[in-house]
Amino acid sequence: MRTKLLIFSILLSVLASPVIAQGVDSLMNLLKNNDLTPAKRMETINILNGIFVHSNPKQLFKHAQEGLQIAETEKDRQYISIFNEQMGNYYAMRKNFDTATIFYDKAMKIAVGIGDRKQECSVLISYANLNKSFSNDEKALEYFLKALKIAEEIDNKRAMVTVMTSIADIYRTLYNDDKVLEYSRRALQIAEAENFTNLKITPTIYLSYIYRDHKEYPEALEYAQKAYELNKISYNSATALTVNQMLVLLYWETDKADSALVHAQECLAIAKRVGAPQYLLLGWNAMSNAYRAKKMFRESADAAQHAWEADSTNLYISTNIFCNLLHANIVLGNMKEAERYFLVYDSIFQKYMDKQIHESVAEQEVKYETVKKEKLIDDLQNERKNLHLLLVIGGISLLLAIAVITAIAMVSRQKRRLLVKEKQLAASEAALQSEMSERARIGRDLHDRLGGMLSAAKLSLGGAFQDSATCSILDSSIDELRRIAYELMPEMLLRFGLKQSLESFCAPMPNVHFRHFGDDIRYDEKTEASTYFCTMELVNNAIHHSDAKNIDVQLVQHPDGLSVTVQDDGKGFDIKTCKKGLGLNNFRTRIQSLNGITDISSEPGNGAVISFELKIANVPPQENKDDFVK
Repeated sequence: MRTKLLIFSILLSVLASPVIAQGVDSLMNLLKNNDLTPAKRMETINILNGIFVHSNPKQLFKHAQEGLQIAETEKDRQYISIFNEQMGNYYAMRKNFDTATIFYDKAMKIAVGIGDRKQECSVLISYANLNKSFSNDEKALEYFLKALKIAEEIDNKRAMVTVMTSIADIYRTLYNDDKVLEYSRRALQIAEAENFTNLKITPTIYLSYIYRDHKEYPEALEYAQKAYELNKISYNSATALTVNQMLVLLYWETDKADSALVHAQECLAIAKRVGAPQYLLLGWNAMSNAYRAKKMFRESADAAQHAWEADSTNLYISTNIFCNLLHANIVLGNMKEAERYFLVYDSIFQKYMDKQIHESVAEQEVKYETVKKEKLIDDLQNERKNLHLLLVIGGISLLLAIAVITAIAMVSRQKRRLLVKEKQLAASEAALQSEMSERARIGRDLHDRLGGMLSAAKLSLGGAFQDSATCSILDSSIDELRRIAYELMPEMLLRFGLKQSLESFCAPMPNVHFRHFGDDIRYDEKTEASTYFCTMELVNNAIHHSDAKNIDVQLVQHPDGLSVTVQDDGKGFDIKTCKKGLGLNNFRTRIQSLNGITDISSEPGNGAVISFELKIANVPPQENKDDFVK
């Protein structure tokens, strides 16, 4: 059985970041110094964002925005390119492919314009990682190869090792072992020549993976032990956990169960020291594998249960946990327990499906189900000699029956949910169209009819009453009525579009800052109105509920759609308790009716970042013949 346990993207993000001499806290404190020169401030922000790009998207966004503002003020084109790339990295972490690409395009255009080959190489790597995160492996490989060519031309050894390692990782997903060996060896050779200690580890691990896949265990163990020793020099707990897990598997497969248990215990000690759920998941999972290698099935099941309790949401590791629980209970003759674990697993998988939004998830789920079934069949076949024949036949029959019933139920539930969702979206779209028409009608009635009546009443007072208190009240009422009519359906939105309308809306409020990226593009009336009112609602909510000192509104426009981000530095809120609020539900429903994507990030005491993205064709708006605001 070949169990794939390690999450390669997490490992790469840890190993690819440079060693930072100063801690995050000291750098953050340095930014509080108002006497810093703009150049020093941009340099500090750039170093910080090199850390935040792997760990803290909210801080990355905040500091990249600040850095971009300084760079534009200073007209520093190099840093304008760098901070545009970092803004793209933020949107890449948020899975906003189009918006990330817009920022990368700006960064690349500037880098090429000023002849900054190092920055050009960096942006190409960002393009590649973006495509890789969306499983566009061929496109990612194309960008990595371009980046490698530039890195070799400018003799940037560190970039060469990083890119070669990433290329090897892509070829792993494409099952091209020869290419994995080629690029891993080249990367390791340069890293050893330049003594890049932390950059030696990943290609060393990849070489161990390949030799293990080909059952060349002496070579696989040699590279795994080498990675283990390298990590002692430049210690990283995530890498230590990864390498120890690899050694557990290798010692298990070479019938050295005692050695497997030693490294599993080291995994668990690291996990307990760090305390993070994902670490505990991996630590207990390693223990479950080691106990299984030693044929200590009760202990293997107990450790798997601990792993599941630590974090049952990671489907990659849950596959291995599930196999161990299922295997242990079949060996021990606990068929009811085996059935129960299968049903619990089905429930967890269903929750995972409910969380997904992007279309690519469907393909990922199919691949995952295929791997899971192959692992179960392989696992049962390997252990059948140790079980009574009738027990095995009964267990397999029961599991297959449960799997078939569960699969049918899952497909049925999924179809019902899709049907309900389609009906809800259709109803939302109809309600949205009705709301826009009603807004326009009410606005016209207020302005033309009630406004006209108030103006007539003022005129009828005439003469001595022109300066009276009553006349002043009428003037105030007419102004307020016009304001309400404008907010219902602003004329500026109909005539000039989103950029000027949102800019005009934010301008009177001193703590609301509006920024626009991209071209000033017109969309269809429904898209523009929904975007405007959603943004207005988000800003008003921040003003009334967040106690924020600053509210940043960002509009990004491009020919295929747009995105809006509203960020505040207020008191924040707990998403779990607020996610069912009427305001957020209305916001989500309006965006979903336009096939858009929403993202809400907040926690008490740390402000909030709420964004939405619409992918829609560029359709010129129709001339509005019913303008009612004069």
